[in-house]
Amino acid sequence: DWIYWYAPVDETPGESGYQAWAASGDYGNVGTHTFGRMVFVNWNGGTTASGGFSDTMPEAGSVFRINTTKPNQPGDTFSLSTAGLGARAETLEEQIADLDEIGISPNPYKGASAYEVSQLVDQVRFTNMPNQATIRVFSLNGTLITTLEKNSSSKTFSWDLTTEEGLPIASGMYLVHVDVPGLGERIIKFGVIKKRVQLNTF
Repeated sequence: DWIYWYAPVDETPGESGYQAWAASGDYGNVGTHTFGRMVFVNWNGGTTASGGFSDTMPEAGSVFRINTTKPNQPGDTFSLSTAGLGARAETLEEQIADLDEIGISPNPYKGASAYEVSQLVDQVRFTNMPNQATIRVFSLNGTLITTLEKNSSSKTFSWDLTTEEGLPIASGMYLVHVDVPGLGERIIKFGVIKKRVQLNTF
């Protein structure tokens, strides 16, 4: 809020003049309005009547009191509306643009990932996925390795790096084709470096 400065009618040093004015209830007779619409900065009540400028400061012990007509009081309640701020459905153009965000993590796969819970299970995740998609993984010579179907609202989809027959894939480069019905497709190069399994339980 803006601050308005007044030269008080009662110039008694200290705050006794202010307290007397506040107790009187005559809030229209505070004094002469000298400055207005200011932020709280150094007071400068000098005069230029003589042609000079005296930057007289308030005497030591002066108290500056700021009153507001909009204080918060016990029992105050506030209401907020989120009308018009809810989630909206993506447009067709936005959904098509989202295809470029589909990826695989980690890529390349180098023997392990943060998603694995065992040495015996490999796992990667397709990320930023739509609700429905068909994922086909090919070797570089065009051989279909596996086909995966995604039908869920999750934005990720896990793959254990196995073939259609359930066998682990070999190290190498692969091409991943993600087909999204009604929107388009995404092709991703995927590198795999398999780890050598070392059993620690017999």
